[in-house]
Amino acid sequence: PMQFRVFMAGEVADSDVVAHRSLTVEDTEAAKIKRNQVAMLQPTVFDLSVTEIAALRQKIFGMLKLINGQETSPEAQDALRASLAEKLATPVSSDLLAQWMSPEVQEYVLSTGLPWFEDRLREGVVGDVRLALPSKNGIIVRDVDTKAETLRPDVSDIRDVAAVPAGLVEADRRSAEKPPPRARRAVLVLFSPLIMPTLTLNREATQALGNAVAQTVEPVYYHIQKGEVVVYQGERVTREKQLKLQSLYQKQ
Repeated sequence: PMQFRVFMAGEVADSDVVAHRSLTVEDTEAAKIKRNQVAMLQPTVFDLSVTEIAALRQKIFGMLKLINGQETSPEAQDALRASLAEKLATPVSSDLLAQWMSPEVQEYVLSTGLPWFEDRLREGVVGDVRLALPSKNGIIVRDVDTKAETLRPDVSDIRDVAAVPAGLVEADRRSAEKPPPRARRAVLVLFSPLIMPTLTLNREATQALGNAVAQTVEPVYYHIQKGEVVVYQGERVTREKQLKLQSLYQKQ
């Protein structure tokens, strides 16, 4: 049988190597790399649960009921501020409480603030926007109630919990009826601690999607013709060339 040397990847061939027969070689490693690349390109799957919308509404109504039902004595006001501060995990000053007790502010909370925040939660809010940003090919939003799936190719408009309140400020700036700055701040302080994420990363579904698409990747084959120069003298051997040489050697 023909003798020839098998060069390893990274080595420089000191002679030409000519294929002594035709052969088809399967490159399982290249196929694996290709499948991994395809899997990584798939959108990340997020579950959308709108239960937080009803929860937010219930919390806001509960807060306003608590504020409106309290006595006006200094002691009662102090107790109310302490109770609200505990619920919201933020200090509540006398001025802030006075803003919340204002009929104008409460009207703004119910007619503008609450519907706006509900819409944002319905669109989808993540706990941390960094979960969505790595998804260069977008995200798939899977409604846990209806099971409907929506591809959102652009993740730049996805907000996280911390960024949602700032969106209301921007919306107010574009609105013809702008609330006073102190009133807006009071509304933001009221809503901010109550906003919870409605989009949750589903790692299992994301992995399953990637695996399913990866399985559609065809195997990688190299076709070598008899008499073909597989490696030239002075050429640095690649992993692919090494695989071809090893396959030819084994078929001698």
